[in-house]
Amino acid sequence: MIYHYTTIDSLESILNSGSLKFNKLTNLDDMAEFESFEGPFNPNEYLFVSSWSKDPDENITLWNCYTDNKVGVRIELEDMPFPFFFPSSPWLKLNQDAQSGEIPWLLLPIDQALTKEYFMLSFYYIKEDFEKQVVYLSDEELKDKYCTYASKSYDLNTNSVNLHSEELAGWKNKIWESQKEFRFVLTILPQDPKFHNPNGSTFIKDYNKGILEMISKRAKNNIEYFLLKLRKDAVANMKVVLSPYAKESDSNRVVEILRHFHIPLSQYSTSKLRIQYKK
Repeated sequence: MIYHYTTIDSLESILNSGSLKFNKLTNLDDMAEFESFEGPFNPNEYLFVSSWSKDPDENITLWNCYTDNKVGVRIELEDMPFPFFFPSSPWLKLNQDAQSGEIPWLLLPIDQALTKEYFMLSFYYIKEDFEKQVVYLSDEELKDKYCTYASKSYDLNTNSVNLHSEELAGWKNKIWESQKEFRFVLTILPQDPKFHNPNGSTFIKDYNKGILEMISKRAKNNIEYFLLKLRKDAVANMKVVLSPYAKESDSNRVVEILRHFHIPLSQYSTSKLRIQYKK
């Protein structure tokens, strides 16, 4: 199971949209995470993260940091709560594994991954790329990781980029270790609309050319977050725990929200922690 500490407003937003919000890496709390890249290419514009924990025990640090003045909820979902899609013709050749010939499941339909504004690089499901248990490292270890990444990702001779996005968003400084963070990670690249012509005979070639051009000139992403749909059954089976700092009025509001979205109240509970709220 996975656990997310958040505000009551966010709980309502998740249930209303039936989706999880992936925030751009540059909008997360650890500034060092996106400022530590070495060399001329910094991919933080293209990485989007949904942060969770796999620790079933309540985490006081997370209650304090990610709720609204310590008042909020912990959402519990199954490990992989997203639906899978199967690519249909004429897109099969885009997703066929060159070595095995197998066609991987997709995280969203192809027409939602290859748009005129962005390209979801990680639209097909590869577990080790999409699901990451964060590894906490020392300053020196992090520096080595970023230096190694820089040497692999940027070719000074040709001024070209090889993203290697599967290696990213999995490391943080040890100072954050108490979070025990588990992440879902998406790589979303900006696209120039002029390269998006799905009905063209050379669409794939042209589309790839546009992506490479945008990366090479280090184009900014126009999107700040991405909503990825949850499976309806995963939402229906969601469990919710109320913050130990919450009041009766907060509990009443959560109950009202859960009833509105037909989440059984048997899946709702209050925190097992007993903490005196000191202002």
